[in-house]
Amino acid sequence: MTHMSIALEKATVWFSWPNITAVKANNSFSIIHPTSSGTIPLNLTIPDGGYNVSDLNNYLFWYLVSQGYYISNNSTGEQTVYCKFVVNPSTYQVQFISYPVPTALPSGFTAGPQLTFPSTSKGPQLSIASPAFGKVIGFATGTFPSSQPSTITTVSSTSTPVVSDVQNVVVTLDSCCNPYAPNSKVIHSFSPAGTNYANLITTALSFIPQQSGWRSEITVQLCDQYLSPLNNSRPRCHNNSAAAHRKNPRIDICGMYISNQKRLRRYRKDRDAEERNSDATQLRLYELLAQEAGEEEQASRLANSARRIGSQILDPSEPSEAVGSIDPIVAAIKGKYLDKLIKEFRALPSSSLSPALQNIQRNLSHATFRSKLNERMAEMKAKSASAIEFSQAFLDKVAAGDPEAKKEFMKVVQQCIKDAVKARTAAKKAKK
Repeated sequence: MTHMSIALEKATVWFSWPNITAVKANNSFSIIHPTSSGTIPLNLTIPDGGYNVSDLNNYLFWYLVSQGYYISNNSTGEQTVYCKFVVNPSTYQVQFISYPVPTALPSGFTAGPQLTFPSTSKGPQLSIASPAFGKVIGFATGTFPSSQPSTITTVSSTSTPVVSDVQNVVVTLDSCCNPYAPNSKVIHSFSPAGTNYANLITTALSFIPQQSGWRSEITVQLCDQYLSPLNNSRPRCHNNSAAAHRKNPRIDICGMYISNQKRLRRYRKDRDAEERNSDATQLRLYELLAQEAGEEEQASRLANSARRIGSQILDPSEPSEAVGSIDPIVAAIKGKYLDKLIKEFRALPSSSLSPALQNIQRNLSHATFRSKLNERMAEMKAKSASAIEFSQAFLDKVAAGDPEAKKEFMKVVQQCIKDAVKARTAAKKAKK
């Protein structure tokens, strides 16, 4: 997946992770309700689920009615309880409102089976023992109001309510490399804000780079803002894409795809890498030649000089400024078929070589080298009486590792390198 980017094109995600659960210990509170003999504590345990403040009030209403603490209008059948939760959007507070229970049943109403009337009018109280539930509605632990009220009393939250502890949904992918996120596996994040529980949350495109290498599968996961996996309670899903292996089977992931928008950039990176590898290979070849010639002190200088003519030497498709002097180096390199150079060059992985070097590696043969070198040396002999004629017998001796033949051969190789450097310098001066 090297040089690839991946994006979450579309995620059909149900807002179905519960904010109130027994595991979070935020699912219980109590109502201290007035009776004819004093008060009675009513302990409420909320079933696991997704609740807002209105839902909590509905649950409180249902519980009081189911336990018989209500009055019912004989004409309309409307049921009334004596406390409730409301949201005050102006002050961003949750409020608990307590209504005093009368001393006698009002005319035209029927009392619930458990409701009895106090001797003096008093209202219910909210009792919170769980700090986790108190955080949901913004209340500390304690009893609110602190004493039973005799009039309609409103108690407001003293801290910001955190009805849902998941403010942001983070999508992670184990193959990605995101340099802009604290966790490099993050590919996208979105908020359920403005979406009602059990409804769909929408997303938008965001391309993230991927880790180098091959993968047989990728794992997608939904987490909260603390990167803890979400407990998605929706029992079914619709998967329209097989592009990603999903760790959570209840997540609907559609259209996960690898972006091809950066192909040109990837191609350029690969090309640059080939050129760097090619340069390194050429440098090593020239170092071997110079060192083998017995001039180790000049090895670095000769290698750097040869490197400057770079791909012109090993890639015939490149233009040459001094062809007559570069060709002897081509012949010398290709003629350098002594074990040390040949073995090292053949051992190089093809993937690290430029196309020109791969071609040389594939066509490596002693016969070709002898032919090329003989051809060039014959031209040199015609120009210089001091040049050695490389006969077939002499080349065979070099190939067999004969010390004297090898020494003589390397003298010619060394001279070829020097001639090429001189020709290169002369060509530059001529241009100026």
